[in-house]
Amino acid sequence: MLEDLAAFRTQARGLVAGHEARITLAIDIVAPAQPLTAALVEFARTFPMVEVAILAQPMDATLDRLRRGAADLGLVVDVPAPGLFEGLARVRCGTIDFVVVAAPHHALARMRGPLSAADLRDHTQILL
Repeated sequence: MLEDLAAFRTQARGLVAGHEARITLAIDIVAPAQPLTAALVEFARTFPMVEVAILAQPMDATLDRLRRGAADLGLVVDVPAPGLFEGLARVRCGTIDFVVVAAPHHALARMRGPLSAADLRDHTQILL
């Protein structure tokens, strides 16, 4: 009972200080796990009584949840699409290197040296 009472007091102090009791984090499924895990560990250390709900989903669903207020914070991979983030505040928190791959028999795989954007332009790309 004493441990429960101490936990209750800690949570009550957090609420009085303006901390949320629960936050919902919507995450784009292509976001890398390692930096997110490190951030969540530090968050739990700093705010031990704040419950974190994590929703992993495609980027469009993540942005939809943010716009509807169904998530407090989102983590998405930025893509150059006009208006995609309209109405949302954004802060860059890192970079990701994407690697384009092709089957060995594909025309791009047979090209030597680094490929340019012009080399890629006439080929279909599948992004997940």
